[in-house]
Amino acid sequence: MVHAVDEFIGSIGGFFVVGLRLFAQTLQGWVPIPWPLTILAFAPLAFVVLSIVVWFLRGTSWPVRCAYPTTRSQPCKRVVPGEWFRCHDHRHPWTRKTDSHRVDPRLYRWQTSVRGVVKDRDDIEGRGFLRLASNRAGVLFYHGFARPPRNIYWQPLVDWWRKLFRVARRLAARQSLRVATGVTRSESGVFDALDSVIQATRVTLALVVAGLVLVVSASLLLPLSDPPHGPGLALQYGATFLFIGAWIVVKDGILETQPAWQRDAWSQTFKTISGMLAGMILLGILDTVMKSRTGHWPNIWQLVQWAAVIWFFAFAFSQSGAKPKRRRRRR
Repeated sequence: MVHAVDEFIGSIGGFFVVGLRLFAQTLQGWVPIPWPLTILAFAPLAFVVLSIVVWFLRGTSWPVRCAYPTTRSQPCKRVVPGEWFRCHDHRHPWTRKTDSHRVDPRLYRWQTSVRGVVKDRDDIEGRGFLRLASNRAGVLFYHGFARPPRNIYWQPLVDWWRKLFRVARRLAARQSLRVATGVTRSESGVFDALDSVIQATRVTLALVVAGLVLVVSASLLLPLSDPPHGPGLALQYGATFLFIGAWIVVKDGILETQPAWQRDAWSQTFKTISGMLAGMILLGILDTVMKSRTGHWPNIWQLVQWAAVIWFFAFAFSQSGAKPKRRRRRR
């Protein structure tokens, strides 16, 4: 009966692993690269997809302050739905009477205008994709701020060329590459919970990379034609569980930005995996009992079995997303 349970669990829990293996072997027929290395190419793909999701949420969904430069000592504090937007006073051009400044809504969050000259700001700080303090110019982010779509076409190339030119000029003048500005950034120009999101992003990428490493290890130990068994089967289970944990961390820590995502994510992952394993073991036991009584596979029993599999998966994931109810205190 134990062998039947292992065989049944391996046939379901290894679907994702086998799918990655088949895709990698197909790519190997096109590109002369060992297919385990092709599976590792999913790590940069996961990194790109996750960075695009975070970039879009930062630009359109997560509330931040308008942060437009004002005549006061602090930028505008009105809340807007994302880094790509301004408040109702700074979303259209007009001239301020206090200092005759022409409000320019097309100024990026990291820019300011001084006497008609546009330059980078030094009074607000941003956050990168994986770094709490970022001074890099990437494709989707610039100095810790999400680039608007109109700024991701040719502007990254221009920014890289400017940085390269400055480095070359400093090297020619034999100056230090680290130049202290002497300015302390006093205001945050990003989402308040972004530090927690960055931590969740790091955990997600670590889980995905670890899962892909287990996929490669399981594929090397288990040829595609052999039935799953032994250490390779355990690696398949581990990879599947790591991918499930990565998705729950993304859901709790990035999409829903829950403050206690660490505790909730591990608790929900444990519940999901426990529900899946319990359902698969129960189905394996029922399968063994039916085979011992009938000696063959009735079609109706196959339908009942797969319906139970779908039900267990749906139940496990619904439990992973359920939030605990809070009891009201009696006054």
